[in-house]
Amino acid sequence: MSVPILGILPTSVGAAETQVILSDDFEGRFPGEWSRGDRNEASDQDYWGTTRYTSVSSSQSVYCAAIGENSQYDGASNVDIKGIGDPFWASPSDYTLNYDTNMDSYMARELEADEGLTSMTLSFSYWAMTGSSQTSLGDDYLWVSATTSIDRSPDLTAFNEVWRQTASDSSGWRSVTVELPQGTTWISINFRSGPVTPEGGPYIGAYVDDVQVEAEEMSEVFSHITDLPASTNQTSFSFSVVVEGDVDQWTKVEIYYRINGIGDFKQYTTASNPMGRWEVGTITFHTMGNGQYELFSRAYNGLWSREPIKSSADATIIVDTVPPAATHAISGTLSSGGWYSSAVRVFINATDDRSGILSISYRWDGGQWAQYRGPVTMEEDGDHVLQYYATDYAGNSQAVRTVSNIRLDRLGPTVTFEATQGCNFPHGDITIGFDLSDLASGISNIGYSVDGGMVISLPGSVRQITLTGLGVGSHSIVLTARDGVGNPSQTLLQFTVGDAAEDDPVVGTALTVAMLAVIAFPLAGAAIMLSRRKS
Repeated sequence: MSVPILGILPTSVGAAETQVILSDDFEGRFPGEWSRGDRNEASDQDYWGTTRYTSVSSSQSVYCAAIGENSQYDGASNVDIKGIGDPFWASPSDYTLNYDTNMDSYMARELEADEGLTSMTLSFSYWAMTGSSQTSLGDDYLWVSATTSIDRSPDLTAFNEVWRQTASDSSGWRSVTVELPQGTTWISINFRSGPVTPEGGPYIGAYVDDVQVEAEEMSEVFSHITDLPASTNQTSFSFSVVVEGDVDQWTKVEIYYRINGIGDFKQYTTASNPMGRWEVGTITFHTMGNGQYELFSRAYNGLWSREPIKSSADATIIVDTVPPAATHAISGTLSSGGWYSSAVRVFINATDDRSGILSISYRWDGGQWAQYRGPVTMEEDGDHVLQYYATDYAGNSQAVRTVSNIRLDRLGPTVTFEATQGCNFPHGDITIGFDLSDLASGISNIGYSVDGGMVISLPGSVRQITLTGLGVGSHSIVLTARDGVGNPSQTLLQFTVGDAAEDDPVVGTALTVAMLAVIAFPLAGAAIMLSRRKS
């Protein structure tokens, strides 16, 4: 059901404090706080007034036709009632008046109640003896009406009846208690008669005494929801309701909600609590699916006080059971073989339709997790693995995503000669060893040049160079290597060649002679080669 809801109030009611806002026993002159008149002028004006003829608690009461053109009375023949004493004073006790025809007399009074009062109750005593002055109208009668109009001078014809005399003869004084409408501002005590003298009449009419209006002081309770998280990934959540004001043992709370701001607020009920009346304290709410839930509480107590329906929610929570989704993009210079020849930047983007993204975590090559705060850069050569995942505010985390084969090769191979700079070789064939390494895409090709000459290519697996025919003196060799991406590296070795007859073999150098290759040639072949060189 949707708000507004007419809730059922508790049946166990505590004692509320009351305040008397009107009390009148009509002693002395007719009280000026009452407005009086006759809405039916067919028999002139007949007004309510005080009388000593009969009363309840003191010497006077008010009579429905004490003042007016009334010529019906007992105990005094040919006496002008209007001429006796002050026309606004009570009639002498030995004159018993009878009411006229065509009467609609009233005495009305405004109720000046303080704010915060409710449950107004009117009590009074009446004595009545009436007849039927016209069959279609039934008996002439005393009646009470009320209005909630805030007009200082309301239209008395618009008052609503709240009580009517039921027996034509009250058989003495009777007490009446009437519950007035909520917010009553005026009451009116009235007497009505028809156009003809009732059969068996005239009759005395009606007397009223000891009018009192009491109102209970409004008991107020206020409540609000607290301890509600901003979001959750659970299908139920708990929160506390705090109630302040006139809290008693019967105090309960109701919970109202709506989802995604759609429609009216609805009262929260369950199969075990179909009335939706919850004990003050912690309440568990079972959701109806994902979405934004707006909630407010409404309290009531045992004094019939009910907190007004609120116009806005006390608290809001997002129910989100779906993990976020994160994706990535890589920026860099991609070369052959799937290798990047530059540093790479990785961009990670995550989305979540409900609670929003709390964080993105990532790591390289199985290392420590780090928080993603913007594009991350990888500059280290090698074959890398990136892992990442996103977490939303509700606590949902997506499965870890793994991106393999992020290959970087920004540097050329490492090239080192086994001989030292400036070393000396004996005159003759020279073999120079070298080392090559590339931790990324590997060695693609090798080339060398001697003394600035043409570049001679070598297979990538070769690790030594044999030089022949070099003359005595200073020489240089440049070794060039390229990796699989095409990154080049060059190394220069400067050395000298001495006279084989005069110079000792090189001592203390890192020169490596390809002994295996020399042994592989027959000695005779070596002699022939030397003979050809000399020729």
